[in-house]
Amino acid sequence: MIKDFLNENKIDILCLQETEIDAEEDLSIYEIPGYVTEYEKTLENQKIRTMMYVKTNLNHRRRHDLEKAESHIILIAVNKNNFGLASIYRTYKLTHKATYEEALDEQILILKSFLETQENAIIMGDINFDYNKRTEQSYHHRRLYDRWLGLEEECQLVQLVDFTTWSRTCRGQLKQSILDQVFTNNHSLIESVDEGNAVISDHTPVVATLSICMKKEEEVKIWARDWKNYSPTLLQERLALVDWNIDFKEVQDYNDEMEHRIMSVLDKIIPFGWRNFGPKKVQESLTIRKLKRTKKNLMTNAKRRGSAELYERGRALERKIRGLIASSTTNKIRNQVLTGGNQGLWKGIRMAQDKPIERIP
Repeated sequence: MIKDFLNENKIDILCLQETEIDAEEDLSIYEIPGYVTEYEKTLENQKIRTMMYVKTNLNHRRRHDLEKAESHIILIAVNKNNFGLASIYRTYKLTHKATYEEALDEQILILKSFLETQENAIIMGDINFDYNKRTEQSYHHRRLYDRWLGLEEECQLVQLVDFTTWSRTCRGQLKQSILDQVFTNNHSLIESVDEGNAVISDHTPVVATLSICMKKEEEVKIWARDWKNYSPTLLQERLALVDWNIDFKEVQDYNDEMEHRIMSVLDKIIPFGWRNFGPKKVQESLTIRKLKRTKKNLMTNAKRRGSAELYERGRALERKIRGLIASSTTNKIRNQVLTGGNQGLWKGIRMAQDKPIERIP
């Protein structure tokens, strides 16, 4: 069933919770061709309650240095796409902690450490908190859920699952909850979160599609000169072949004719044509990038929760970002003027006007 689900949905990474694999079982029976199997760290004679399948061609690194036995968390860093993934399961079966509070606090500390090392991170799994009751004061997991909400707030995580992931009939009544959730500290990292179509248990599979899997970098075409055949020597040779006898007596006519003959030579050496360029990359400091991501998450959470306080924090952060960008631009212009030599002032003015600085090879 799992193999079919992987193939049908073209899954690169599959996170499984509540697996309940006995310590004495032969783990080779769980291997699937084309995938690396990752198991959580466990203490001796304890069951494996969460595991992960990772495509063999997906270069990843297991973060054993941050994991702890019986925490029911698996952490990996995907090198090529520069993001981290945490699979988590909050179980009701305590093994090494005396209380649920202690077990959850350990999981939160691990995730905080992981988020500190990952600019782009995703946390997904069965946390056994009903997202529909996040603001309900009478919720029986209120104290525990508040601890988790503290992690969301501190790390500015956005929860993206908006459909029922757990259903069960109890005494003739249908119970439904959103227990399986997907969090990220970079909303733009995830293209979509959808409901899976495999009936595995009373839980519905959650399928997250990353934007890096959906969007290919679009090339930009511009009409520009092709300098690949240009050289000063070639230009001088071609100019030497031109007849420079110009009969015009008016200065303007003379200059126009001279320019025409020069440009005729240049058009042959460096002709115009369509050139392909990758998408323009905006160079921003790491501080500004992080603040922009935090602002985006704040505004997203403000809309989802209807929180005026979060909205005002987002607006304040937006003003701070604008100030930092203006200060950065001013410093770049000042540096260009002071260190740019004879052309420094002119280039500084062009930068201030947000105009490209022309460069000739």
